[in-house]
Formats: sequence, C-alpha cells, structure tokens
Amino acid sequence: MDHLERLAGALGRHLHVRGTERLLRALYPCSPAAKRFVRGVRARNDGLLMDLDSRSWIDWNLLFRGDYEPHMTKLWGRLAPEGGVAIDVGANIGAHTLSMARAVGARGRVLAFEPNPLVRSALARNVALNTLTQVTVYACALGSGPGTLPLRVPKAGSDDFANMGLASLVALETPHDLVDVEIRSLDDVLAEQPAERVDVIKIDVQGYEMETLRGMRGCLERHRPVIVFEYDAWAWKQADASPEDAFAALHAAGYELFKMDNRARVDPQPIVGGTPLPAFVDLLAIHAGSPDWRS
Repeated sequence: MDHLERLAGALGRHLHVRGTERLLRALYPCSPAAKRFVRGVRARNDGLLMDLDSRSWIDWNLLFRGDYEPHMTKLWGRLAPEGGVAIDVGANIGAHTLSMARAVGARGRVLAFEPNPLVRSALARNVALNTLTQVTVYACALGSGPGTLPLRVPKAGSDDFANMGLASLVALETPHDLVDVEIRSLDDVLAEQPAERVDVIKIDVQGYEMETLRGMRGCLERHRPVIVFEYDAWAWKQADASPEDAFAALHAAGYELFKMDNRARVDPQPIVGGTPLPAFVDLLAIHAGSPDWRS
C-alpha cells in the first residue's frame, strides 16, 4: 500500500464532508479505463479481507470508505443470529455475504447465489480469504422455477463495466454481453439441501425480485424469514412487475412491508397497497409473527 492510497483511505473512511468523494474520484477514478488504480487484498472497516480493484464500483467503496451499503450491513447482526441461516441472492463479490457469515458464525450457514461468472470468482476468493466454511456459493440465479435465461452483463470496456451490480436478466439496455445462466427456485434448492431454519433473505437482482419471490413460497410458509429486497422502479417496469404484486403476495403470506432509510431503520407505518414509493428504495418484509426488533 503506497502513501497516496493510505491518504485516500484515511480521507474516505474518516472525513465525511462535502467534496470528499469528488477528491477521491480524482485521485482514483472508478472507471475501467483508469490509469491509477488499487488492486489487491485489503481489510474492510470490520477487519474482513477482500480482493479488490478500485476500477469497480463496489470495490471502490470498500477500498476508500471501508464498507458498502452500511445501512444494510447493520441489519445482518440483528437479523442473522449466531447459528442461523442467511441467504444472499445476487451476492456479487460478497460484500454482504461476508457480513452475514460473520453474524451467523461457524455454526451457521450462508447460501450465496451469484450467476455472473465474472464476479462469482471474486466472491469465491473473498470467502476463501476469510476461511468462511459456513458459506456455500451457488452458480445459479434464483427465479420461479427451473430453466436457463440469458444474463445481461455490462460489456467490457464500457462505462457500466465498472458496476457489475447492473447485470440483469431483464433490465440492462446499455452495451452488454449475454451469458446463459441456470435458473432455480429457492424452494427446489432447499428441498435438495434442507435447512432447519432460514432467518433472513437478501434479494438484489435488478428487476428480477418478483420472480425470485415466487420461487420461495414454501420457504416463506415454513421459516418466515425476514426479507430485504430492492425496489428500482425502472428495472421492475422492464420486468413487467409491480410493487403491488409483491405486496399482495407477501401480505397473503402473513408479511408486513416497511421502507428502510440509510440508517437501517424502518418506517413506523407499514406499507399498504397504493402507498407511493420512491423510484429506488430498500424494503423489508417482516412476518407478523416475528419478534419486534425494529427499535
């Protein structure tokens, strides 16, 4: 680690004032074409190790902020208890997978699903770096049933290549390549490798959330996990899905819906049908019979 990287890391992790991110981007542009970049194994704020490349967006945040989506990370310690089971759907390079694994500990289990081979290899490396034997990485996407679909992956050399989180089965219109990936339902996976409990499921699949939810009806009925999922209005529209459909299905399964702000707190008022949503928001579905952990 050279002096410039140390300076950038200290600024990003400790100086939370306007203009800091602009300065960091000038020092280390988050772009596939960047001539100055950081590449290698580094420790996050929580001490977990990851093999990172500052030319990629999630990596850039982990390198210079020390975390990624901290409002989400705060949840895993509350929702994934020691010895519990957490499921990461759309695990990418494992930023949340690793946090879940630390929360459940060696006696727990984490199932991480990532169909994109370009980032799944990084996910596997990051799991191995921390010797997280409780994590199982699956090379498939989760949907409503078995099959094969083309995954839209940002094209190498394009601006979007810096953000592999944009890869989608339904909703990427900028330059992309197509990679055929296996689709399975969570219920089928759990039928083959049963879990005595499932505590929390995170879903971030760029518009394919509704199909993923359809494939876990049995899991929801049996285990009543908390579900954390992303609503992106544009991506859901591309998938011909609506939040009302998700709300209706989850209400029918006994769940209440809540918005989450950037401090990982939920709106005190449950979301009901017709409630307007921001164009982009993280949502929580909590079974009515679950313990109230929302304070």
